[in-house]
Amino acid sequence: MDWERSYTQRYEAYIYQQVKQTTIDQVSQNEELSRDQVEGIFNRQFEQRQAKKPKDFGSRKSVSTR
Repeated sequence: MDWERSYTQRYEAYIYQQVKQTTIDQVSQNEELSRDQVEGIFNRQFEQRQAKKPKDFGSRKSVSTR
C-alpha cells in the first residue's frame, strides 16, 4: 500500500508534531496506526521540512563599514 497518499498534509503535520512531543509507539496507539505508518509519516514530514530550510554553507558575507 502507498502510505504517501493516504493522509492529508495537515494530518501528517499533526502526526509529526505528536511524535516530536511523545513517541512513535504512543502516537501509533493513540491514532490507531501501525508503527510503520507513523514512522513513515514522520520521516516524510522531516524530509519535507529539511528541503524547505535555506541551505547555509557556513559562508557569511563580510560587510564593510567604509
